[in-house]
Amino acid sequence: MKKIKLLLLVSFIAAASCKKDKSSPFVGSWAGDYSGSDQGSWQIQVSDNGIMTGSGNSTRTGQGFTLTGNVSDNGAFKATSGVAGTGSEFTGTLTKNGKASGTWKNTAFTPPLEGSWQGDRK
Repeated sequence: MKKIKLLLLVSFIAAASCKKDKSSPFVGSWAGDYSGSDQGSWQIQVSDNGIMTGSGNSTRTGQGFTLTGNVSDNGAFKATSGVAGTGSEFTGTLTKNGKASGTWKNTAFTPPLEGSWQGDRK
């Protein structure tokens, strides 16, 4: 009887410790464009844990830039290029039906450049 109780206890502990990892509902490739004081294109890759990496290209400067950030489980999106105070910040929302939109601001210029962005899951 003690062996059965011990076996049940060990099984219970093992089952409880096998927590299934939850994957972000926004995993995959996304791309779109941005407009306003500058315009261009962007593309990102969202990982299982909601970490986002990507790049963009400005038609105003002709230069590319990198994007890093995260997406929360409810779709709230925040990505930056450069460093705080001298770079760009993209904020907005990704939706489970594959749409993305928000605003951006680049404080490296005086006055700052700003506008909106939109895109889709690819």
